[in-house]
Amino acid sequence: MAESDNLPVDAALPSKSEESAVSPTPAYRALAESEKKYRTLFNFMPIAMWQLDARRMRQMIMGLREAGIEDLATYFAEHPEFLEEAEASLRVTEANERTLHLFGATDREELLRAMPDLWLTGARDWVAAAKAREGGAKFHSAESSIRRMDGSIAEIMYSVAFADPDDPDGLHVVGAVDISEERRAKRSLEESERMYRYLFQYMPVSLWQTDSSKLVERFNQLREEGVTDLEQYLEAHPEFLDEGVRLLRIQSVNERTVEMLGGTTPADFVSSIERFWEINAEAFRQNLIARFKGKESVTGETKLNTFDGRVIDVFYTAAFPLALNERGISVAGVLDITDRTRAERQLRQLEADFAHASRVATLGELTASIAHEVNQPLAAIITNGEASLRWLSKAEPDVEKAKEIALDMIADARRASDVMTRIRSMAAGAMPAPEVVPVNAAIGEAVNFLGRELRDHHVQVELALSEDEPSAVADRTQLQQVLVNLIVNAVHAMADKPFKERRIVLRTALLDQDTVEIEVDDRGVGFRDAETEKIFDSFYTTKKNGLGIGLSICRSIVEAHGGSIRAANSSNGAKVSFTLPAARSDAQPVA
Repeated sequence: MAESDNLPVDAALPSKSEESAVSPTPAYRALAESEKKYRTLFNFMPIAMWQLDARRMRQMIMGLREAGIEDLATYFAEHPEFLEEAEASLRVTEANERTLHLFGATDREELLRAMPDLWLTGARDWVAAAKAREGGAKFHSAESSIRRMDGSIAEIMYSVAFADPDDPDGLHVVGAVDISEERRAKRSLEESERMYRYLFQYMPVSLWQTDSSKLVERFNQLREEGVTDLEQYLEAHPEFLDEGVRLLRIQSVNERTVEMLGGTTPADFVSSIERFWEINAEAFRQNLIARFKGKESVTGETKLNTFDGRVIDVFYTAAFPLALNERGISVAGVLDITDRTRAERQLRQLEADFAHASRVATLGELTASIAHEVNQPLAAIITNGEASLRWLSKAEPDVEKAKEIALDMIADARRASDVMTRIRSMAAGAMPAPEVVPVNAAIGEAVNFLGRELRDHHVQVELALSEDEPSAVADRTQLQQVLVNLIVNAVHAMADKPFKERRIVLRTALLDQDTVEIEVDDRGVGFRDAETEKIFDSFYTTKKNGLGIGLSICRSIVEAHGGSIRAANSSNGAKVSFTLPAARSDAQPVA
């Protein structure tokens, strides 16, 4: 602004007494109106603006240049007295209302006197401004700091419009806005980003960030083509699995992932996930189906290839919430469960060994019953054989009678063979082989197997079997092992009861289309308080000479089949019931 800018608006206009003698010209009035307009604009600009008289500082810096000083920053640092003198020469000649607000001032004149000392990063800013002006720039912008009148610090973004280099009396105009809140928010955001980046990098869990944008695009294409059921689509187009694996690309992983998969740096992993996840197609299939349905996460177990040629078992959770999915980002957490999986395999083998031992021990207990079961058909075969010889040794052999007896011998031999088959099945240590088993028939076989044991202990068995003829998905031998164990336990529980009270009720029921229930109800002594909670624990027994592994094995077998087992007291004794998955109605039972 010119020197007249410091005058009040009305000072340039004539007084009323003068108006009567001298009438202002139209040009003068137009100039006055223009001056008033621009003064108003200046004062009420929404940004802080002030005029800076830096002519003395400019002359001092020009003197340094003429003396051969090129590095102003170094010179200022080595000669702080020069900088103090230069800054003391600065004068703020005018400031608008927003400037008062920025500096927290109420008195304009007081602020104008104090302003040069309120600029906190003088040396850096003066050097940058001088270089910009010497380079021919008309403007220079940067961030800086100021001290308000109350002593607090504010961070600002400023821009200086340099005076006309051809006008030796020209003044600079500076505009500034307060960016303190923005800078605080930025620092807070940077700190938060740094914290979460550290969390990502150094979490003790393997973390993956993947680019799923191509997969999202492909899903959208499928929807446009009318695909609504990805599971059905995959059955018709199994090759889409391979395409889906290739479309998911790893963006970054953390240090735990590098260590777990034998990599060198996270950069080793920037590729398609196909490099690592090419083994378990079913797990990836479920991942794709969950994504397509709009679920936000999916969990599962799979195997991963490592850089050093190993294959590890992992449990993973893949998350693709809408906010991330729209940006084409997915994250996954992965846990190495190789040791756990190995331990589970060993535990299953140990349980199988215990189950085998239990079956053999049961056979040992039932030796007399087995011998009786086999001796009966063998004795009948001998008797019928001798009778057959007598009929054939007659003067006139009775061939028809001998044929009848031969048929009886064949039936008895088959009966003996069936007994031996059941014994071999019980004694076998083969791995479980699930099949569709008619439950009522399996119970009948178990009762027949224990026939001599039941008779010797004077135990009556009542069959209350479901008319629905339910079938279960189970290993036939293991199912019968559970039944035999529970029935034998019931027999032993009634050892002190009078003969007429020794009764076992075996029930079956189809609870729903998915579940079959089998119940063994005895008239024994029942369970003591809290025994029903412990009865299936390993090595817990209610028998004087028991090992406490029979019911534990029963629970392991039932749970391995996807069922559950429980014990309770009934009105007359105790009952143990267990469930198994029901076979589909169209499944074919194995006789």
